[in-house]
Amino acid sequence: MCYVVWDQAEQRALAHDIEAIAARGEPITVLAATGADTPERHDAARVYAAAAERFSAMPQELTFRLPRLDLDATAQPPLDVAALERQYRPDAPALQLIDQAAPLDFNGFGDVAPDAITSTMASLTSLAALRADFLSVHGRADEAAKLLVPCVRLWRTVSPFLRYQVSGRILGSIRILLHHGEPGAAALAELASALATLPEDDEVAQQTARQRARFIDSFDEPRRGLTDHLASRAIRPYLTRQRRQRLASYEDALAIARDSWPRKFVRANALQAQYAETWRRDSRQPTLLQRLIPAEGLGIMSLGTTASGLDLAARRVLAATIAVERYRRSHAGALPSSLQSLVPAYLAAVPIDPFSGDPLTYKPDVDGYLLYSLDTNLRNDGGALYGLGSRKQLMPRGGEARDLGIRVDVRK
Repeated sequence: MCYVVWDQAEQRALAHDIEAIAARGEPITVLAATGADTPERHDAARVYAAAAERFSAMPQELTFRLPRLDLDATAQPPLDVAALERQYRPDAPALQLIDQAAPLDFNGFGDVAPDAITSTMASLTSLAALRADFLSVHGRADEAAKLLVPCVRLWRTVSPFLRYQVSGRILGSIRILLHHGEPGAAALAELASALATLPEDDEVAQQTARQRARFIDSFDEPRRGLTDHLASRAIRPYLTRQRRQRLASYEDALAIARDSWPRKFVRANALQAQYAETWRRDSRQPTLLQRLIPAEGLGIMSLGTTASGLDLAARRVLAATIAVERYRRSHAGALPSSLQSLVPAYLAAVPIDPFSGDPLTYKPDVDGYLLYSLDTNLRNDGGALYGLGSRKQLMPRGGEARDLGIRVDVRK
């Protein structure tokens, strides 16, 4: 009798906690978090999923090296661009499909494809961006800029934890594009319009709320295996209490997610460090009880502030760079004196660096300009750039100088 009473009390308490979340207008199911499907959204998901299939069918040795193919790399021996174009054909079926899906409305893959497909979409961005890079090095700047639009649209198909790979890869292509040529005003405007369709904020709070909704949905999922099923039934009141505690941890996560940059980055890292050892220990050889009980600090796990910060910084650098270039086209090649000069004709507002809380660093000079974010070390390293198209290292090591941005030479 005590067991039954305890079980009912815990179930009522959990239901009350979920009702309180719903009463605040926050999602308690994945469907509520993502929105309803439509025929166009379904078609977009189907076409993108088909593109992922075509990409996965490519030889592994080709897809494996894609993220490191930098056509502006200074390392020796130089890349054989003609040979690469034969291997990574611009008319590849996967690329044709993402071009088809780009103008369609998209709201997630839903039942069309598994969640894991989003990592494939991130890799597919490298192939699509490389297609534009080929045109850039051949001096076909307008065509290259227009082919970056489907890359921008791919951003929405990727998990928030991987979107920085997409925005970072596009930034690399912009570096290559502006190193080899000057796209016209119309091509730049089209690219700016595509970037404007992406959200202005980091979506960390929305993603955390979606993860909580997914966690709530999991309460009704059947246990895998007879042992786990029987054990979960035997300790259901205790398991329900643990679920309530893990559900409550999302409140701490959401409070951080709604904070301003760079405070949310610092707070999230500090809180995640508290749980790091527990997560490492539990992931090695989980016991039966650990398999049944959600991980401690579950809500904190959903705080992808590092990835979101890098994505937000790269997108803002991209938007500001395109704005500077559009300004130059309409001012006889002259550079704006500051980013404020781009408002409101080319930017709605001066882009803020998420890692400093101040405007992005913009340094014009007689040869060009430098535009960058402080990156995750929260330190101004004077424009110590990295990544594809930077003609420097692809990724700095731990404590090395690092700034996320672009250098454009206007006296090519």
